[in-house]
Amino acid sequence: MEAGPITLSQIDNEMCDAFGIVPNPETYYHQWVDTIGLMLSLGKSFDTIIRQCNEAVTEYPESASYYETKLKIAEYLNANYVSDA
Repeated sequence: MEAGPITLSQIDNEMCDAFGIVPNPETYYHQWVDTIGLMLSLGKSFDTIIRQCNEAVTEYPESASYYETKLKIAEYLNANYVSDA
């Protein structure tokens, strides 16, 4: 957090490293920028995103795997970065 602004690709690389995933140079992990990033840019907080992911896991059991991964990403971002949209 003390590093100041960093690029989304750097965040993605650090997150993939933390999750033990090889980063894809052409796309972000689980397209988090298009979902979580968009919500942050619209003024949503990490707490709101995390709450919505938890609710979606229960509400949409057929898509639980998707929301569990999104939740893992949101929790990682919340623990390691500050959103200043």
